[in-house]
Amino acid sequence: PTPIIVADDIIISPGVPFTMPLTMRDFYAPGIGALTLEVSFDPLVISPDGCDPDPDGVFDTAICNPDYAQGVMRLTFLSTVGVVDSHPLADLRFIGNGGIGDHTGVAINIVTLTFPDGVPIPSAAAVDGSVALDVLPGDVNCDDATDAIDAMFILQYDVGLLGASQQCPPPPDSIYEPACDVSGDTQCDSVDALFIMQCEVGIPNDLCPGTTALHLAFPPFGVTQNANITIGQGTVQSQGEITIPITAQMIDSSLGAATLEVRFDPDVVRPTSCEADPDHRFDIAICNPQFADDVVRFTLASPQGVTGDAPLANITFTAVGAPGEMSDLDLDPVTFSNPDGEAIPHQIASGRIEIQSLRIYLPITR
Repeated sequence: PTPIIVADDIIISPGVPFTMPLTMRDFYAPGIGALTLEVSFDPLVISPDGCDPDPDGVFDTAICNPDYAQGVMRLTFLSTVGVVDSHPLADLRFIGNGGIGDHTGVAINIVTLTFPDGVPIPSAAAVDGSVALDVLPGDVNCDDATDAIDAMFILQYDVGLLGASQQCPPPPDSIYEPACDVSGDTQCDSVDALFIMQCEVGIPNDLCPGTTALHLAFPPFGVTQNANITIGQGTVQSQGEITIPITAQMIDSSLGAATLEVRFDPDVVRPTSCEADPDHRFDIAICNPQFADDVVRFTLASPQGVTGDAPLANITFTAVGAPGEMSDLDLDPVTFSNPDGEAIPHQIASGRIEIQSLRIYLPITR
C-alpha cells in the first residue's frame, strides 16, 4: 500500500475543545528519517489550542508549533534509524470558534519527507481532513455525545414534558430539535430514541450502521407483523378512582418503539396518575397524564423489542362527572414500530368509563 499521512474528519459543536489525530500509515523500511509538514485550516472556524507530537515516542525528536502562522501549524520529526509501519504522529488540539454550519478543510502539506539517509521517500501521499461545526446526530442536549440521556430527553419531548429549541445548547426544559431525527423520517419521536438506544447496546441501524450486530428474534421474512392494542373499561362511583390498563398483544412481531395517546371526556373523568410499562419490560418508558386537557400520552422503547403480551400502561382516572355519565377512551398509536423502525399493523379495542348511577334504597314497611 501507498504510505500516507492522514488527518481525520470531525464533527464538533461550536465552542468545544477537540483533538484531531494525525497519523502515519504503511511506511515501509527503512522508514521515516526526517519529516516536516504544515497543517492548514480556516482560523475563523477553528483556532489552535496546542499540539502533542509523537505520542508513542517512536521518533528521536518531535517538535510542534501550533502558532507557526495564522491558520497554520508546523511539525517536524527526526529519527536516525527510521520509523516504519503505522503510528500516531500528533494530537492536534483546536477549539471550534465558528457557528453551526461552518466548515473548514484541514490540509496537510508535506514539506520534507526522507529516509534516514536523506533520500526522499517516493509516492507518499497526504490525506486531508475536515472539521464541521455541527451537532452530532441525536445529541439533543448538545454535550457532544449521543447516548441514553439523549434518548430519554427525546421521549420526554415526545410526551410534551420538554419543548423544542433551535438553540444549541438548548435552554432549560428543551431539546435541540434539529439533532433529533436520526431515523430519517422527518419526525422527532420514540423511533429516534429507539435508534439511539440500539447504538448504545451495539445493534446496527441507520444511525450506527457499522455497529456489531446482535442476534435478534425477528419474524421470518414474509410474515405479516401484527398486534392487538386494548384499553380497559369499567365503572366507578362519582368522585371515585379507577385504574385502566392498556395492553398490547404482539402477534408475530416485536415492539421496539411506541407512543400512544388516550383521549377522554374531561367533563366526565380526569387522569390523576399514569404508570408506563408497569411490568418493566421496556428500557425506557415515560408517561405524561397532563399532555393536554383531554389527552394522556405515553412512550416506550426497547432496542431488542418486546414480544408476547405486553402491558403498556396503567392510567388512573378520577370520576368528576355526574352519575350515569360515560366517557369513551379512544386510543391513538402515534408511533407503533418494530426495532427496525418499521410500522406494525395493529387493531385497536377502545375502552369506556361509566360513572355508576345513584341507587336509593327505601326501607321496607309492613
